[in-house]
Amino acid sequence: MAFLRFAFLFIFLSGLIIAQETIDPNKDNAKFWSKIMIDQNFITAAGDNSFIYIPAPNVNRHLRVAGAEATLYPNFRPFPTTNSTQSELSIDVHPLDMNILLLSANSTSWNGSTIGTLYGTGTYLTTNGGTNWTGWDDPPYGRNSGDPVSVIAPNGYMHVGYIHNSGGQGVASSSNNGVNWTTSQAGPNPAGSSDLLDKNHMTVDKTPGSPYANRLYNAWTAFVTGSPNNEMIELVWSSNNGQTWSTPKNISAAVASGSHDQGINLSTGPNGEVYAAWAIYDAWPGGEDAIGFAKSTDGGVTWAPATRAYSALNFGIRGNLKPTSIRVSSFPLWLLTEPTDREEEPFILHGHKEVSLLQVVTLIS
Repeated sequence: MAFLRFAFLFIFLSGLIIAQETIDPNKDNAKFWSKIMIDQNFITAAGDNSFIYIPAPNVNRHLRVAGAEATLYPNFRPFPTTNSTQSELSIDVHPLDMNILLLSANSTSWNGSTIGTLYGTGTYLTTNGGTNWTGWDDPPYGRNSGDPVSVIAPNGYMHVGYIHNSGGQGVASSSNNGVNWTTSQAGPNPAGSSDLLDKNHMTVDKTPGSPYANRLYNAWTAFVTGSPNNEMIELVWSSNNGQTWSTPKNISAAVASGSHDQGINLSTGPNGEVYAAWAIYDAWPGGEDAIGFAKSTDGGVTWAPATRAYSALNFGIRGNLKPTSIRVSSFPLWLLTEPTDREEEPFILHGHKEVSLLQVVTLIS
């Protein structure tokens, strides 16, 4: 039986410190989170250049981490353009070749003051450690509704997850470093025009020797009116490089959220385990009230009943940063350490509004 250990991780970066008074929860009353919507009435004010990219100082910094020295290079734009937007990035590194990276981002056309065409998930990659990048703001596998997630499997397959234009979940896959792409439907398009498979996340088992190596796992929140899984987490898996997917499985029902489950984050363990964590909303609208946890030990086929790894009424930061419309949340993130004498030590990292820090929940099986 799992037990919990709580710790606090202090982050001295202003972009990560979210104090309670900077949040206005009344600005975010919509449950949907991820589908890109274009405001046709938005026009950048004359003289407002705040959106223009300013290069970082070209200075390398040297850090000592775990007894070794690391060089931190300045930020740069891997695929700079002047006629498109790129936001909400997702990046992954080839587990067997660190020179190969896959990056995806929400992308649209841009004329300097207004957004025109929604492209969806722009896709970019490098095969020489970031020295040179190639890619597309307008994805070669077809336009979509964004919410990108990038994954590279040990066998070299690249995968990009996204929201289908009809509200379902799609995945684009390439076996030759982006030269050619195929697409698959991981989650069916809902029948209702106001329904959506939202806030997706995808991962792949990268562990050498795992019985489920290269298996893909994809999950989302099903906002589907009339469905028994409505407002809960659904998960599918693929054992053939994303060609076909299992039937969606509800993995969050046991937490019995008062409103909905959202912000799924997936990871895998050293022996083929699959871990899932998400935010629980009991009293909507408002901040997050708990963090849900579920685990599978057979490649996602069956799951132990979900539990609440952490609970505190309205602890989360769901809302908008004043005075902007930038949304923030306490969606969780998995951090897995190297195997120890306990074989694994998974951490769930999430925001907490009561104090200026990020909270870490340690799950030890």
